[in-house]
Amino acid sequence: MKRLSALILVGLILALTGCRFEALETTENFSSSMSEIASSSELSAATRAPLVWEPVIEDLMINISDPTNQRLTGRITDRVIIDAELLCSVDPNHPGKASVYSGGESLASESQRNMFTGDDWTLTESEEYPQYFDSQLIGTAYKDRYVDSSGQEYLCQTGPSYSPYSRVYTLRGRMTYSLGQSLSPEYYASTDFAFADEKTAHESAKSFLESAGIAINECYRVRRLSHEELDAELRVYNHSAEAAERFDADVILPGGWTEEEDAYWFTFFWDIGGIPEASQNFSGYLFLEGEFAERFGREEMPINGREIDVIVNAHGVDYVSLTGHFSSPVEMSSGDLMSLDELLVLFSEELYAISREHSFEDIKKSGVGEIVTLDCPEPITVNEVSLVYITLFERFTIEELKLRSFSEGESMLRPYWVIRCSQSQPDEGNPDRSASTRMFFDAITGECVKHSIYGGEQ
Repeated sequence: MKRLSALILVGLILALTGCRFEALETTENFSSSMSEIASSSELSAATRAPLVWEPVIEDLMINISDPTNQRLTGRITDRVIIDAELLCSVDPNHPGKASVYSGGESLASESQRNMFTGDDWTLTESEEYPQYFDSQLIGTAYKDRYVDSSGQEYLCQTGPSYSPYSRVYTLRGRMTYSLGQSLSPEYYASTDFAFADEKTAHESAKSFLESAGIAINECYRVRRLSHEELDAELRVYNHSAEAAERFDADVILPGGWTEEEDAYWFTFFWDIGGIPEASQNFSGYLFLEGEFAERFGREEMPINGREIDVIVNAHGVDYVSLTGHFSSPVEMSSGDLMSLDELLVLFSEELYAISREHSFEDIKKSGVGEIVTLDCPEPITVNEVSLVYITLFERFTIEELKLRSFSEGESMLRPYWVIRCSQSQPDEGNPDRSASTRMFFDAITGECVKHSIYGGEQ
């Protein structure tokens, strides 16, 4: 617990009791007591009632046996409910060491355009076209058509973009992917399909990626898309889509929707030293200080998660899409990772600090945004807890992007614990109002790094 002594808040007395973790399956209890401190908010400093927050973290249960559905449950007194999706590929209580890396993007458009092509594929058509970022030309994108020995046509797309991308798919796979994006989770199938169980389909997807030199983390997510629900979703999709975006299933599927179109949609994570890289759900800006702000020459740094999507059906791998990744990352430093119990203590401290700065009444009056607060009558729910690497990008100017490929840019990969929590915050004018907040904790130093979805304001 060596980091905790350096994180004592001004005016805050923290007493830790019962901080003991027996095993992943046992109930885990520890408590910390926080004394009252003066309000820092200018909105209601004179009238705000003292906020009493004596967190006791109880009934904590960790289930990491299923890499597709890890869970963390428990509570922090009666104010915080922990019912979270967990993403952690190491022992959360003994995560070990990790490194900080520097490197450049590996997916340069031209060198990666053939990464997925099969030995029996024949190139039938090729197109090059300019790629733009912020309405400015930054490089060349490629679109290639292939036909394999069975007559199946594939389309390969590669480009630099903001984060370089590479895709390969059949028309059937692209339709499945688009419909799967709009299909509500309540319509996902709950059981495996006849053509293959999940494990077999997963091995097929994993082998396909590994044959292209892609290293994936052991954690992944899976969605089961039945052909019946895809067929039903197609009618909804085509009704609302622009004419150019609609799918003609009669042409794409001459035999109609059958069990062969049942599909597993896997979302994989790039692997960095045994820890997953953050997915595209992690976005916005981190506000850096000290040496990190000095390195990048700015305090506000955009973050942009990457992930790998693969769709497998009875026809095989029908769709693959991935975004950029580091090439030969160089280790800059290393350190011990903060454990889950340390994280939850710091999370409790941060909740208290946020709640003293932003009371529920302040939030309703000033509209400061989506901020959870302890003095709201509704409990806070922890929805997600993740231990991931996050890429901090160098921000190039348009002139620099014109002179060199964006993929040559230096970036930093750093491990973070990320917590997403939510809270219902009804008021008279909006009974359905709610807040959802992400908190980023440097997994090595324990520092809580401020985050904003839109940048500019912290």
